Amino acid sequence: MVEEYAYAEASAGGFWSWVGFFSLFSGTLFGLLSDKMGRKIGTYGPLRNGLTANYVTMPGMNPTYLVFNTGKVPKKVRQAFMYVLNQKLLVQNVYKGRSTAAPFMLPPAVFPGGPSAHAREAKNYPYELGKTDISKAKQLMSDAGYGPNNKYEMQFDGWETDAAKSMGNLLRDQLAAAYIDLKVQISPASTYWGRAAKGNFDVYLSGWGMTAKDPGGLMTVVAPSHTVIGSKSAIEYADWKGTAAAKRANADWQTVQDNPKPTDAQKAKRDKAFVDMEKANWEDVAFVPLIYNKIEQFSYDWADVPLPGYIGKPFYRFNHSSVKQGGDRPS
Repeated sequence: MVEEYAYAEASAGGFWSWVGFFSLFSGTLFGLLSDKMGRKIGTYGPLRNGLTANYVTMPGMNPTYLVFNTGKVPKKVRQAFMYVLNQKLLVQNVYKGRSTAAPFMLPPAVFPGGPSAHAREAKNYPYELGKTDISKAKQLMSDAGYGPNNKYEMQFDGWETDAAKSMGNLLRDQLAAAYIDLKVQISPASTYWGRAAKGNFDVYLSGWGMTAKDPGGLMTVVAPSHTVIGSKSAIEYADWKGTAAAKRANADWQTVQDNPKPTDAQKAKRDKAFVDMEKANWEDVAFVPLIYNKIEQFSYDWADVPLPGYIGKPFYRFNHSSVKQGGDRPS
């Protein structure tokens, strides 16, 4: 782990001690089968009460991502950050396996062409989801004028959750090997969003809850014209502007706006534009896709509960749930 993930030896030991700690509370998944919506259905247990639960999981539509201040953090530093970042390690360490590593802002369920196209296009991801490449990161930082005695100082802003704190600390430990000195600041989201709106940030943690299977619902956030600090149309504050990639992404977003009809021809134009926007973001690293949520549901045999759908909790109601007679129940 010290070599593969660029941990200090003490940090690596700490990671594995936490893995051991969490395993005390984990059950085991059995007999997972998939349906046409990608839901995997099986059982999970034993739980701490000794019982086994029915378990359903499926890919969600809510991405978690980072937003860089592109007007402040140099592009080579942002790219070096990406070579150090390992989303699969975040999934294991921070989210305990209950999420999926993200190469794109758009999750598989809403990606143009669906999950298979998502997987196919992800093969072109330039930074590799499951790998930390310190040598490439160090080369970029050296090219930008930084080194072991002249590290780039940057602040990570995250909201008040254990996951955000763990993520920040993990990134801090890894980035140190690539001449980046990351300070971790955990505060209420409203606090750092207020600073972000004024451009007083380096990189902050954010996310988006999609309410429909429409790529445009998320890509409106990524559109560079909606990221300009001080603009009334800003949704996030990447301040992504002035580069060739930003201009292409803005043109792609205009293509989306110019082709709103549900015809095959216009949908094809929108789909191509969405994918091109994602690749423009790869180039400039304005947004950093981290993970997609997993929708999970646990229930006992004596509870008759409908299966979840793509959107998950925001619109999920138990109006048609019922309790059956018999079955093992918690004492």
